[in-house]
Amino acid sequence: MRFIGRGQTLRAPASVIDGRPLSNTVGAVLDPIFSLRTRISIEPGATVHVTFTTLVAASRQAVEDLADKYHNAATFDRVSDLAWTHAHIQLRHLRIKPDEAQLFQALANRLLYADSSLRADSKLMHLNRLNVTGLWRFSISGDRPIVLLRVTSTEDRTIVDQLLRAHEYWRMKRLSVDLVILNEKEITYANELQTLMEGMVRENQAFAAIHEYGGHGDVFVLRGDQLSEEERVLLQTTARTVLLSNRGTLAEQLMRHPKPIPKFIEPKTVSATGSDGSAPSIVPADLEYFNGWAVCRGRARICDRAGQGPMDTGALD
Repeated sequence: MRFIGRGQTLRAPASVIDGRPLSNTVGAVLDPIFSLRTRISIEPGATVHVTFTTLVAASRQAVEDLADKYHNAATFDRVSDLAWTHAHIQLRHLRIKPDEAQLFQALANRLLYADSSLRADSKLMHLNRLNVTGLWRFSISGDRPIVLLRVTSTEDRTIVDQLLRAHEYWRMKRLSVDLVILNEKEITYANELQTLMEGMVRENQAFAAIHEYGGHGDVFVLRGDQLSEEERVLLQTTARTVLLSNRGTLAEQLMRHPKPIPKFIEPKTVSATGSDGSAPSIVPADLEYFNGWAVCRGRARICDRAGQGPMDTGALD
């Protein structure tokens, strides 16, 4: 209320428009925010750099010491350069390109915030009759977010390799995720797809063995013919992200938009013009402190100061 102001929006908050001082208070409010302000003066043709730093420490004194340290712009630049170099060395070691790292971070958002765009269909979820204990016989605890990849062909090894590297990237970032690869190809005597998937996982685990990322997620390769129909439904219901190898690349599946939400029926509105073509006045009479808002048949209208007509319209909830 103090920052945005009555009748204002985040695009034009009162604290910015009116230049009011920040209250420097805290409170149990419905929409808490954290606001900072710094005032600068820029001469004509000049350039000003403002650095914002987020610090975390175990005590208030440690935070204040870090704030004093990074208040120096040169210190911030040096640490930023070192962090940039360290991050690129890590990505190169994991055979991950910078654009792939952004892709893996976008997928991690689906895991942390349970974005429904890559989850199983709600109709399938209603069919589930088991709880998470049904996954225990596959050594899947269900305590960590699950990425489920359904594979049907040996030609889909690219997305498998990509998700294995994504899993290693998340482990490096201390994000605990279980990757479940479900082989849905019809089982043959050679069983080449299962052999391929298990070999790729062993190779990845051997590569990851030199790192100390223990306890941050596992990789499982399951055969579809060894799961009952109820267990298939449970696995897809539990997974926060379900990917299909035949639905395109990882990037394409992440960019696919979720189903649109049905829109509410718009209420009927009155005409914005009168019978003579002029804008009718909708300002209530005898209002000494009229604020510019009036309601007319379920519509909210912003009137000009003279009350000559609406400047903008919008449906009320």
